[in-house]
Amino acid sequence: MRRSRRLGLLLTAAALWLAGSAIGADVSAHAAYVESTPAFGAVLTEPPQQLQLQFTQELFRREGANTLQLIHQSGPNDTAIDLAPLQISNANRRQLTAALADPAALAPGRYVVRWTNLSAEDGDPDRGWYPFYLQQAPTAAEEAADRAQAQALLIDYPPDGEASPAADAPTAAPPAVVRVDPQTAVSLSVGAIAWLAAGLAVGLGLAGVVVWRRRAGAVF
Repeated sequence: MRRSRRLGLLLTAAALWLAGSAIGADVSAHAAYVESTPAFGAVLTEPPQQLQLQFTQELFRREGANTLQLIHQSGPNDTAIDLAPLQISNANRRQLTAALADPAALAPGRYVVRWTNLSAEDGDPDRGWYPFYLQQAPTAAEEAADRAQAQALLIDYPPDGEASPAADAPTAAPPAVVRVDPQTAVSLSVGAIAWLAAGLAVGLGLAGVVVWRRRAGAVF
């Protein structure tokens, strides 16, 4: 009887460990892009005064841990725009802000905001970019690149929500958003593993209880 009780306790402990590991793996992720100002794909009539990005996790407040770059893409040449030092406020540590040194100097065209960050919650780094436009709409090639990047960030392509469909036109279901970068594959596989581990944990726990009770002579 002692051996069967010990076996049941071991199975239950293994189940609890697997469940805890699954939960830990599922919540661990990098500080991903949520939204920004200027917004993803926005076409502005006036230069922005600052860049402000919101992420899913709090950021590590250490010099060099987070970066922002504003790039003006004009033909074959990319021009870096001067920014003021980055700011992470105490009120919202998921938000990264940088003022433009000279907003009036921005020429019309396509701009790309590039970032790197370090999560203060799990220590994972992340990087990415998003576009906006000043006084000109994107070309077909630029729009295609923007749509692919929106999918990579797991967000909808924002301009799609601005157009009103015709009254007689059928409403099409939105396309599934699938991240295609390597980090996403890791994130998605971690979620699948977490569910598998949780199911295995429940099964082991039930098996432990059944073994213990049967060996103890319990009647079901």
